[in-house]
This record gives sequence, structure tokens and C-alpha cells, in this order.
Amino acid sequence: MIPAVASIGLLLAETVVWTAEADTQFRSRSEPAAHEASGEVEARGLFGLAAEGSEGRAALNWSPQVLLREGLYGSPLDTRNSTQQNGRLELRERLAPVTFLTSRTSLDWGLTDLSPLSAQRAPTLGVVLPSIPFVRTLGINSQLELSHAFSRRLQLSASLGVQRSGGVGHDGVQVVPFQAGPQASASLAWAADRNNSLSLLAAGSETRFFSFRRTSILSSLQAGWKTRATREISLDALAGVAWVRSADAESVSKGVYFSGAAGAVLELPVGAQRIVRGSLRTVILPAVDGFTGLGTETLRFDASTSFSAGSLDMTVSASRGRVVRGPYAGASDLRLEARCEWAASRAWSAEGGASATQTNQLPFVGWQSLLFVRFRWNATGSI
Repeated sequence: MIPAVASIGLLLAETVVWTAEADTQFRSRSEPAAHEASGEVEARGLFGLAAEGSEGRAALNWSPQVLLREGLYGSPLDTRNSTQQNGRLELRERLAPVTFLTSRTSLDWGLTDLSPLSAQRAPTLGVVLPSIPFVRTLGINSQLELSHAFSRRLQLSASLGVQRSGGVGHDGVQVVPFQAGPQASASLAWAADRNNSLSLLAAGSETRFFSFRRTSILSSLQAGWKTRATREISLDALAGVAWVRSADAESVSKGVYFSGAAGAVLELPVGAQRIVRGSLRTVILPAVDGFTGLGTETLRFDASTSFSAGSLDMTVSASRGRVVRGPYAGASDLRLEARCEWAASRAWSAEGGASATQTNQLPFVGWQSLLFVRFRWNATGSI
């Protein structure tokens, strides 16, 4: 019923808000260790419609993307052009004054860049890299979430969904296995006071790897805490445990993994419209490895600092990850990035930057670097 009600609301609402965005990026990618380089032009569009009323909300977004590549010198690993299609549909209905039912569906399809420098890498792949940089993939995720507020401080939410990810076609599934299955979660959030909040999250998923007929079950329980220590400093911490069971026709493997995170954020005003931000974060994350279906655990350190002055934003960040348990234990990466963005107006902005990544995994061993310039236009209106 919720899809029908929300879809009719999108079509018949008195006011429908539309958004449009165009993004063009010019990049130069080099692999100094292999004396190879390629030039890239990426064009992306975003088109969206949204309608909201007192009883619900409907939003639809579509984002096409085209990547053109050309070898500059040497023999780059891959110079194929690629296209991607991304779609998002969100439908929300109020069942009671403080109870909402939300449906979210996403679709991602195309030739995906899974190289160390790419921003398209799926979180389930973590540090581990495929054997080739470009893979044709298909990702589908559909989720239904029920949320209820017992009070202004206490809120409960539960979700149930299914997902499909990995390669598509004969060549794609040879690189990133076709995987699908159900997933569910339940969380409880409590705001103890204005500065402190606590949370409890239980989650479970079953993933079937059809290429080698393995089924993996991941169950986790995690508690979290957030606090605003001062007006400028926020802290957060998570701690939990996860269980992974992987089975195929010949063997069964089980494992218990600890999960956790700790982070700090500093936000310091230094003048009129000038803010300095800094953050540090450490995460240890258990998961089901997207290539083998076995349990894995990754440790990652992230640090960033940024300076904002009116329409100018400058950011420098560093990230270090390492697989500490699992079939690819020892795999690691280091990513460094610096970028600067200038908002010329509400509609136009320009951004430039550089990033470098180092990994110990074949065939990407060594350093890769990227220089880019991006121009973005966006607009919004109503019909």
C-alpha cells in the first residue's frame, strides 16, 4: 500500500520540487611505479523529483554517468570508456503521529571503477582489490523500515530488506562474485540529555555466493555512545561483537570478531564565517569478504582537517587500512588527499585537488596518483 500511496502523492501533490545537477571532472591518473598514465573526463548528471505532505513523502532520483579514458603514455591497466546508471526511490508514510514506514530502493548498474583511487568502491570490498580495475557490476538494494518515537528521547527503528551485488555477465562474476540475500536490523536510540546519547544496534544478514555455492551468515550486536564534551569538541565510541558462519558443500567455518570505533571532532570558529574543523577516527570492522564469502576484519585510521571561509573550503585527509583477519590478512592501503572548493554562486562551484594511494596488492602494487579539476552546476525549483 505504501508504494501506491506515495507514488500517487508524487504525481498529484500540489507542489513537486525538482532538482538538477551537472558535474564534469577532468582527471590525470598516473602509476609512477609502472611508468603509466591516463587522462579521464567524467560527466555526471542528477535529476530528482520530490513531493511531501503531512502524511508522507515520495522522492525519486536518477543519476547517469559517463567516463571517457585515454592512455597518455606507457600501458595503463585499462583504458576502456564506461557508463553507469544510478537510481533511488524513497517512499515514506505516516502510520501514526510518531510512527513512520519508509521504503528505500536503489539500483546501480554499469562498468564500475574498482581501482585504488576510485570513489565507486563498494564498502563490502573494503581494502581488498579485484584483479582488474574496471568490472561490470549490478547492485540492487530494497529495504523497508519502521520507526517509532516513544518520546522525544527514545526512538526505535527496525528494517528488513534484500540486496544483490557483485559482477554481472560471465566476465563480471569471475572478478567480483554474484552475491545476494536478506538483511535485517533493529536499533534503539536514547538521548540521555542535551550532550549525551546512547544507542544499541542488532543486525543480521545472509549472503549467498552463487559462483562457488557458499552461504555466509553475519550477526552483530553493537552499543554506541556520543557526547559533546565542549562547545567545540564531540566524541563518540562504539563497541560490539559479530559472529560469522560460512558453509559450502565441503566445509564450514565459524568465527567471532570484535567490532569498535572511536572518534573525535573539533570545530573551532576563528573569525567571521571562518571555521577550522578536524577529526580523528579509528574503526575495526568485521564483515563477510566480498570475494570469498569468508569472515574478515579490517582496521582503519582516518584523519582530516578543513578550513572554511565563506565560499571557500579546503580539506586535507589521510586514511590507512589493513586487513587483520581473514583470507586476505595483511592487505593494506594508504590514501592521501587534498582538495579545495570555491562556490562562485548558489548554482556554480569549482573544485580542484590531488590524491595518492599506495597498496601492496597485485596488480596495483606501489603508488598511484590523481590530479583533478571539477565544475558543478545545480538548480532547484517547483512545479
